[in-house]
Amino acid sequence: MKQHRTRTGESPPTSGPPAAPPPSVSAMEHAPREEPPEVASSAVPGLRSSMLTGLFVIAAVAALYFAKPVIMPVVLAVLLSFLLAPIVNLLGHIRIPPALAAALVLAGVITVVAGGISQLITPVSEWMDALPAQLEKIEGEIGTFRRPIESVERATEHVEEMATAPDSAPAADKPVQVEVQGQSMTDVILTELQGFVILLILIVALLYFLLASGDHFLQKLVKVQDSLSRKKLAVDIVRQIKSDVSTYLLAVTLINCGLGVATGIAMYLLGMPNPLLWGVMAAILNYIPYLGALVGTAVIGLAAAAQFDSLAAILLVPAVFLILTTLEGYIITPLILGARLMLSPVVIFIGLIFWGWLWGVPGALIVVPVLVTMKIICDRIEALRPVGEFLGQ
Repeated sequence: MKQHRTRTGESPPTSGPPAAPPPSVSAMEHAPREEPPEVASSAVPGLRSSMLTGLFVIAAVAALYFAKPVIMPVVLAVLLSFLLAPIVNLLGHIRIPPALAAALVLAGVITVVAGGISQLITPVSEWMDALPAQLEKIEGEIGTFRRPIESVERATEHVEEMATAPDSAPAADKPVQVEVQGQSMTDVILTELQGFVILLILIVALLYFLLASGDHFLQKLVKVQDSLSRKKLAVDIVRQIKSDVSTYLLAVTLINCGLGVATGIAMYLLGMPNPLLWGVMAAILNYIPYLGALVGTAVIGLAAAAQFDSLAAILLVPAVFLILTTLEGYIITPLILGARLMLSPVVIFIGLIFWGWLWGVPGALIVVPVLVTMKIICDRIEALRPVGEFLGQ
């Protein structure tokens, strides 16, 4: 047998097809680079979608802020229509036309509100007349705590005057102080009152047309949908919003009225003047979550400090009010509304900060109904269900 010998440094022959030559450097440089398919197909569109969503949110917030005089009356009128629509529908069952039913409901509401305001004019005016004397009394009571601090401040100012060299500059070289006078308090009040009256007129007018139109806008919304499933979804969302928001507003209104009655009775038993005024204040402030109870406690505490001389009596009045609001917020309201309409306290607090910054006091009043509406919409749209889960308790 013949044996094949290989030279030194030569590799033995291998069977199979010959190996392809390695690519040159220039070929590797000019070869097209292939990206992973998931980076090109999912990462870039996802980033683009997130950027578009962020821009949309910024534009929406800017529109809500700068278009406040236009959007705020619309939102308030829509929320009030949810509250009053069941009454209009009830009148419709007895063959009263929607336009007449809406006029009757609005006339009744305006009469009740005007009657309540007329009953409050006398105690409010008495309280405002006695306010300077009450503030002077409160200042005298807390003066004992300020005297040590004031003595230290006077001593510090005396030392600074001794250490400062006298001013030898001529009077002509001293800067001239210019006093800029702003608007008087009367002008500010008249301006705010004018804006409030215009806002009230717009809300009442728009509320009438919303109540008189009935389901007209719902029919238009269903008509513009392009499929039967979308039509059913639109009807379900709108009816659920009307039902839940009207239930919430009606329940909260009744609860706040009960809190106002309980506060008025408690203030009367504790010897506070004008118990009707404090009851109405408690009912109105309770529409603002968290912040309303704190403001009410502070105001009633100051009024008690001006009314009583005993520290125990001064502390008892705000303590009783705080107990009433705590029982309402943590026991009565959750028991009546149930878990279906309950929102996360963190979300409510964040919404209170946001809407309060955006629209002031009206924004703080509508924060919970707006969040309830958002939760209903998010719970019924597949892509927004994680947001609805986040809003819930």
